[in-house]
Amino acid sequence: MPTSNGKFTTLLSAVTATGAGTAINVPNEKIHTFSIIASSVTSGGTMVLQATDFAGNVCTLQSVTVSANGNTIYTFAGFFAAVNANLSARTDGTFTVNYAGSDGSRDR
Repeated sequence: MPTSNGKFTTLLSAVTATGAGTAINVPNEKIHTFSIIASSVTSGGTMVLQATDFAGNVCTLQSVTVSANGNTIYTFAGFFAAVNANLSARTDGTFTVNYAGSDGSRDR
């Protein structure tokens, strides 16, 4: 599983089918920012932003109904073992999810 290095990572890239991306390890990150980018959307789909705790349990941070083109940002605080994005339902559209993690300090 890839590891976040505090920089920008693409979790899903221009997907047009349902399914989860590859989870990335984020054990040293405290602030988690996800950017959902949607294009060619008429009806859209449902994007699920997920985290895995240190016991291996996957939980939903946010389930987002995307029904229009555009960019949406979600930020969460907490320590997780890994994060992922999952396009759980889709009628149409192309979806990209980018991730950036931070340890919460300004000295990075």
